[in-house]
Amino acid sequence: MKILIAEDEHIIANSYKLLLESRKHEVIICSNGEECLKLFDEHALKMKQCRVRGRTNAKKSSSRPFDLLILDYRMPKKNGLEVAEQILSRVPNQRILIASAYNHEILNSKGLNQNVQMLDKPFEFDVFISVVEQGQEASPGFSLMKQSSPATEAADLSERNAQDRDFMHAADISEIFRPWR
Repeated sequence: MKILIAEDEHIIANSYKLLLESRKHEVIICSNGEECLKLFDEHALKMKQCRVRGRTNAKKSSSRPFDLLILDYRMPKKNGLEVAEQILSRVPNQRILIASAYNHEILNSKGLNQNVQMLDKPFEFDVFISVVEQGQEASPGFSLMKQSSPATEAADLSERNAQDRDFMHAADISEIFRPWR
């Protein structure tokens, strides 16, 4: 899978990248919402140019420049919700995962569709990989594991992970991923 990650915490972004690349995914990382939109648009333009020139691989041909976008919610310049809404206005079928400790703040957002999932930080490696990899074949709006839910679902995620609400410490990567079971 080709994955674009927007995460302002470099330790977290690099952890995602290492984990996903170890599973043979192509990963591009950026550190803020504006950079994410720029990279998304650049890849969309390249895709369009390749289609015009007839250079697309039929197997890989898609209307989405990335198989998945993984967005943090709280980032500089543009937050993950703003990025998701802008991308979905351009490519409504783009699959997006918002991985954040603040998903309870964006649960009822109007600009999101069923191609958007939310995953509460901290989460376990196996949950993250399941959402990323098993979700690639699933239909829009699916729900994976108890820590993941479609953005349009009105579940109360803040109660589910109440003990984890204030965890985000930049220097403590152990709090981002819980160990394998």
